[in-house]
Amino acid sequence: MGARVVTPVVETRGGGTDPLDSCRRGPITLGLQRSTVNTDSAHPKRTTHRADKEKRVSGRRAPQDLAPDVLRWTRERVGLPLEGLAARTGRTLPSILAFGALCMLGCAPADQSSELEERRAQVAATGAQVMPFDLDATTHVFEKTEFGGIQQVVADAADPRQVALIREHLEVEAERFARGDFHDPAMIHGEHMAGLHQLVQGHERLSIEYSEIDDGGQILYRAEDPGLVAAIHVWFDAQLRDHGDHASGHRP
Repeated sequence: MGARVVTPVVETRGGGTDPLDSCRRGPITLGLQRSTVNTDSAHPKRTTHRADKEKRVSGRRAPQDLAPDVLRWTRERVGLPLEGLAARTGRTLPSILAFGALCMLGCAPADQSSELEERRAQVAATGAQVMPFDLDATTHVFEKTEFGGIQQVVADAADPRQVALIREHLEVEAERFARGDFHDPAMIHGEHMAGLHQLVQGHERLSIEYSEIDDGGQILYRAEDPGLVAAIHVWFDAQLRDHGDHASGHRP
């Protein structure tokens, strides 16, 4: 007996079972891009910091940027390629593409999102006890490099007090890290933070240098051991995830 082929049941506009119904029932939430106005032309870099943070706060990718992912999602979720779905439902390709993008943007498991938000709130609360500067007025940068990474903290606006607090904190932290003392990150993110154990154990093979930059300070991490480079990278990833909108993976 030949193999039985099961074709998804799809009815047209008249009603019935629609393979997109399972997503339509989920919540649809769009992040709206907030615009910023440069009111300080003498300090374009500060305006860039604020604009970058606004982009991160808006959070989600625009539907037009999701086309390749929507094609893959449609095949996995519905069991049909995009063209086949259009033929069976009577919908146009652009409308299905837009609808699929909305589903991908809004159908993330709510429990995972809630759990992540709770963790970020906890990290922010603990971080406020460890870091002297204002998290809401500053931006962390964790940029990976071939030989390690660059950590920066910059003030979002012209605030000499925040800049001084940033520089004082990072200079002390760099000295501690060079001695293998990563107590502060462990306090904020937990002692099982990704990459932390490897950095503590291998600190003597790490080059850690502090320097001042415009509106803040930075710590440069460098290692020749590929294992330590990987540890720096996963350590940066953990901080980006935990700090959320307060952090960026790239310098402005």
